[in-house]
Amino acid sequence: MPRYRVSSARLFYALLVGLVLAALQDPAGWTGVAFRFYMIGVLMEALVSVSSGVRHLRIAAVLALVCLVSNVYVTATADTRPLPVALFCLIVFSFQVAGVHIHKVMFSRRVTGETIYSALTAYLVVALGFTASYLLVALQFPNAFVGQLHAHRLFPNASPGDMIYFSIATLTTAGFGDISPVDPICRMVASVEMLFGTLYPTVILARLVGLHGATLTAESDLLDF
Repeated sequence: MPRYRVSSARLFYALLVGLVLAALQDPAGWTGVAFRFYMIGVLMEALVSVSSGVRHLRIAAVLALVCLVSNVYVTATADTRPLPVALFCLIVFSFQVAGVHIHKVMFSRRVTGETIYSALTAYLVVALGFTASYLLVALQFPNAFVGQLHAHRLFPNASPGDMIYFSIATLTTAGFGDISPVDPICRMVASVEMLFGTLYPTVILARLVGLHGATLTAESDLLDF
């Protein structure tokens, strides 16, 4: 299957813009729907740009479609029952995209700008996946978080902005402490994110350094020959 080439740098900066827009959109309004369309589009581009299999794309397309239809329905009817389904699809979709990009980095034959930006893209996508995880837990278990939260009509326990902030703080192990998980399931999810945030930079950096060293050695051998 031919790959649709999109610059990993472009995807990385598109995700950064999405994180900024997340604080400006209204989840209950059409700006929220437009924002989610934008983020799903960026994630689809991120997946299509590196996926070589039709199976990945089919699964992602179904998850994205369910997520978008559910969000439009919730916004149009104010019925929040489909929200857990939409969040679950977004979680699976995000981690699928991140996994494909991590696989690309780990099995790359040489270090390029595309490889580095792909690693950065995976890091941001993981943060979004955990954001959706926290929102799902907060919907199912009220008072799962305590601290400086900003309730919203669709998310009465913790707003998407709160959870994006908490996810990034947890992933980077900054741990400001103004929002804390108190539910056992939520603490387990936060623990997994902290482990990933600690191990991922170490493993990826070691892989990139080792790959770069091997590339330099191979090039030096060719020159000597």
